[in-house]
This record gives sequence, structure tokens and C-alpha cells, in this order.
Amino acid sequence: MCKALVATLTGPALTRYSSLPPCSIASWEQLKTQFYAQFTTSQKHRKTSTSLMQVRQRKVESLRGYLARFNKQALQVRSLNQSMVVTAIQHGLRPSPFNFSISKNPLQTLDALMSHAQKNINTEEAQTQLRDEEERPDKKRRDTEERKSK
Repeated sequence: MCKALVATLTGPALTRYSSLPPCSIASWEQLKTQFYAQFTTSQKHRKTSTSLMQVRQRKVESLRGYLARFNKQALQVRSLNQSMVVTAIQHGLRPSPFNFSISKNPLQTLDALMSHAQKNINTEEAQTQLRDEEERPDKKRRDTEERKSK
């Protein structure tokens, strides 16, 4: 039976098995315990609703970027508690007009929060686009002036 087991092992499991001293394992239960002790720490652990409280909006991250990253993390949670998600999103936000508005008028559901967030995302992106457009003519004018002075 052990020879059949060895034929199925590869990589770190085979290395671990090969490093066991001869006659050091007396039973399948002992072998199982040895392998669990070695390899359970390297397993990826599922995220919980509470672990979402650690997802924070970064300094230069847009609201859209934060929510996308948050949702990616939330997809890894099995039994997702919707009210916990709302709380975790609010907890992770940087100070902003959006954060202020939901602190002033708390939203109870994830749908309401996401709907309100989408309005703020649209505003945020429109402001960014306007700012970019205002900066472009100045850059073009400077480039033109630099060429003329050469």
C-alpha cells in the first residue's frame, strides 16, 4: 500500500515523504497527521465577512476602483452577510463627499449603497474628465510657445 502511495506523490509531498526516517510511521493515521501538520498551513483560507473590514480605499484610488477591489474580495466570502458588507464598505472609505453623505444619511441595503455610489462615481469621473480637458489646452499652448522660442 505504501508503494502505491509513493507513486501518487509529487513535489513537496514526495519530498516530505522521502525525508521521513525509516520505520518512523507506524500507522496510516500517524502518516495523515504528519502530512496535515506539514501542509495545512500552506492552504489558502476562505475569507469571512469580518475580513472585509480590512479592505480600505487607497490614497489615490477612485471610488470605482475601491468598490471593484472590495467586490473581488467579497466574492471569496461564502455566506456573505449583506449588512456586514455595507458596514465594511463604509468603514473602508477615505474621507470624501460620498463618505460624508452616507454617514449623514446611512443606507441600509447594499443595493441602495451601490446605487448611491454609482451616482458619485459618475460625478467623480465627470469632474476628472473636465479637469483633464482644462489642463490639455494649457499644455498645448506651452508646447507651442516652447517650439516658437527655439
